[in-house]
Amino acid sequence: MTVSRRDFLKATISALSLPLAMKHLPESVLGQTPDRILVVVEMMGGNDGLNTCVPYTDKLYYEYRPSLAIPEAQLLKISDRIGLHPALAKFKERFDKGNVAILQDVGYPEPDLSHFRSRSIFHRADPTTQEYFEQPGWLGKYADIKLAATNNPLSVVNLGDGKNSQSAPSSLLGEKFIPSTINSFELYQFQTDSKYPADRNNKLSAFKKTNFVTNDAEFSFIAETGVDAVESAERLQAGIKKYTPQIEYPNDSLGTQLQMAAKIIAGELGTQIIYTSYGGFDTHANQKQEHHQLLESFSLSVDAFFRDLERLGKADRVLLMSFSEFGRRPRENGSQGTDHGTAGPMFVIGNSVKGGLYGKLPNLAQLDRVGNLQYSIDFRAVYATVLRDWLQVDPTAVLGAQFENLGFIK
Repeated sequence: MTVSRRDFLKATISALSLPLAMKHLPESVLGQTPDRILVVVEMMGGNDGLNTCVPYTDKLYYEYRPSLAIPEAQLLKISDRIGLHPALAKFKERFDKGNVAILQDVGYPEPDLSHFRSRSIFHRADPTTQEYFEQPGWLGKYADIKLAATNNPLSVVNLGDGKNSQSAPSSLLGEKFIPSTINSFELYQFQTDSKYPADRNNKLSAFKKTNFVTNDAEFSFIAETGVDAVESAERLQAGIKKYTPQIEYPNDSLGTQLQMAAKIIAGELGTQIIYTSYGGFDTHANQKQEHHQLLESFSLSVDAFFRDLERLGKADRVLLMSFSEFGRRPRENGSQGTDHGTAGPMFVIGNSVKGGLYGKLPNLAQLDRVGNLQYSIDFRAVYATVLRDWLQVDPTAVLGAQFENLGFIK
């Protein structure tokens, strides 16, 4: 395949996580406040849905998992058939308030058990995709339709925890809009020598001037992008100063990212999509302790995030959606873990959510030919509901087909 010089340059810019090249941004653009913000939490590795939302009345659950099954007495029951993992106490409190929709048994046709391909399928909302193909993601398509014209590089932000470099997931990549990736607020700014702070403004001025000394259109594209990156970083630094920490978050990857998300929202930077992710869910061995810690982090981090938003008076504007690329196999393996499966739960959380259980209970008596669950909700129906009822865009324009409205948003 022949790659044009412009495509190469655009790919390079995306890899560097610089914002889309746009003309200089007026103050009014960054000051625009989106009515609705979507925060995504990706549970990377394949979350074990059956030990997250436990079908405790199904004898097969205990038969399939002699060492991993959670005793009924330890579960946080939310219905006469489903109980939550005991690590999800704060999550259950929000469920009891009616602010959590649990989408049961979510998957897609002809499931793939590869982490890479299944993530690509969820990111691009296309079960036919191949991970090595260039293809826009579902949120990238949304950004192309609704956000590219805002000329705001911070409209879509992908977050890291400051410890591990986190490149933008393919779900955020579009044709017109390139998301900003921020692994650390401290590092997301023009770096100058700390020994000479008084010289910082001179260096910034020189950088901006030299990046416009070119007659080459393609290199001008990169030059303007670099300048816009610096300017958006300066606005970000000013915006996050509006946030005063008062809520304690877990000192881990997800807690760090969700507090960063709260700072961005408090800064009123015009951000509408915030993407977070944390891993460790590939629990092939010694699952009990690892899965408990992962779910506890999710429960505590999400609770801290929404308490922070409530304190800031911004909770009504935020919807959080969580997913994992697949669930785990119903039968435990010989290493006190579970192998790659298919269907699993998704969660949607917020004040605008019609809380409750959606979809069918996982059917452990009717597994597929390799012993995995058969899905009952297509994940694209979850996306379609979020797109239509929260982000207020025609989901067909993003997903390429019509899907059921699941009705979990007020």
